[in-house]
Amino acid sequence: MTPVGVLIKDAPASTPAAMRYVKALCRASQSPVGVFFFGRGVLHAASDLSLEWQNLQQRYNLKLTLCSASADAFHIKSRDGFQVEGLGELISDGVSGARFISFG
Repeated sequence: MTPVGVLIKDAPASTPAAMRYVKALCRASQSPVGVFFFGRGVLHAASDLSLEWQNLQQRYNLKLTLCSASADAFHIKSRDGFQVEGLGELISDGVSGARFISFG
């Protein structure tokens, strides 16, 4: 099965389906290659959903990546479970053959 990456580009209130989609992938034993938070998507790391994302990361060894430029713009620092990387990380996942589902 083709690996799946998830790109989240908007705030948690605008992208509730993203969490449901990632949970469904994990329950189906097809954990995503990673979840990349871009633009307002980095606000997930500072929201009430942050703990849920961290739990998914720990349970399924999920890679949660905050775009470094977006994190700087929104003054969000590295948090437990989330790593801060550049767009190269997103490109690397794409080169690995992953298809991307985008939210936002």
